[in-house]
Amino acid sequence: MATVIRRRRRGLLITSLLAAGSVLYSVFVFLPGQRELSEIRRKLRQQQQFVVASERLKSTIATTEAGLRQVSRYCDRWKCNRPLGRKLPEFLARVTQSAEQHGVTLVRLMPSRTEKLATFDQITLQITVAGRLEGVLALIRELDELPELHWVDKLEITPDPSSASRVACTFELVLFAGFSEKSD
Repeated sequence: MATVIRRRRRGLLITSLLAAGSVLYSVFVFLPGQRELSEIRRKLRQQQQFVVASERLKSTIATTEAGLRQVSRYCDRWKCNRPLGRKLPEFLARVTQSAEQHGVTLVRLMPSRTEKLATFDQITLQITVAGRLEGVLALIRELDELPELHWVDKLEITPDPSSASRVACTFELVLFAGFSEKSD
């Protein structure tokens, strides 16, 4: 019986030592490891959120840059018109030169009216040209691509009765110029 008690005591001692070892392992190794692992997971999630946010920022930045480029182009068109009111003779000379380049005869080029609006002037030019249809269309296309703010209004193309390949074209070229400080 003494042997049984000794074995039981020894078994109890080994069990106690194993329990104490597992408690010590849990307290000094497992739990700190879990804390470190939890901290690493938290940092990883945070970095993933930064990556996702930066991907969203890329598209936002690209959209903003595209908008900025569009606004810049728009502003540049307005800025190039600022001196147009004073440089109208130079502008008329460019129109005349363009007509000559396209083989079109400038029948009439006359400023008809200037309308002063709150922040800019609206200058209307009455233009009549005659020539081959291709040349007239090339002239109108070139005038439409001018950097100054403008629009072509009341466009009328009629065939020339004396020649089948020639046409007469009358239109108004409306220019915007002389911006005041209010429009800046």
